[in-house]
Amino acid sequence: MSLEKIIERIAQDSLAQANEITGQAKHNAAAILSKARAEAAALVKNRIEKAQREADNLAQREKAITQLEMRKKVLASKQEVISAIYKNVAEKIAALPDKEYVLFIKNQVLNAVETGKEQIIFSAAETDRLGPKIVQEINQELKSKKRPGELTLGPVSKQLTQGFLLQQGSVVLNYTLDSILARRREETELLVAEILFKEKQ
Repeated sequence: MSLEKIIERIAQDSLAQANEITGQAKHNAAAILSKARAEAAALVKNRIEKAQREADNLAQREKAITQLEMRKKVLASKQEVISAIYKNVAEKIAALPDKEYVLFIKNQVLNAVETGKEQIIFSAAETDRLGPKIVQEINQELKSKKRPGELTLGPVSKQLTQGFLLQQGSVVLNYTLDSILARRREETELLVAEILFKEKQ
């Protein structure tokens, strides 16, 4: 074979090999580009979905916070209504005619007495309103129920307004009107709320 033929053959083989390498490179590049596009699309999709989830979670949290705030405001409003009712009860008791008010205080003392030998302490205004004989009348009532009736009237209190204190030794029980109603509120508030708002608390 002549030198020209050999050179031509080598050139043809080289060209064919170069074409094959170029084709393979183009194929590989297309595959890489396709994979990169798919990965980029998946990444974008994941980020969009993550952002959507975070937005949904944030919306849910804000909704929950808003609902909680609304529940707090509703509860506070209900408490205001209930407090107004008990305040009205206190005002009505304080405004009772003297005869009925004396009966109210007598009943409170009779229910509070434990030994029948306690000391009852009133304010100056209560002493004037209730009358000096109230302790004697309560003692007679206790004795009629076969209980010790040896209550005594203690010194006038400048701190008290309405109601009384019951003292034996160092133990002092508070039966001011505010304290009486506070205890009654603890006992009856759920029922009052149920009646007022037609719901179980």
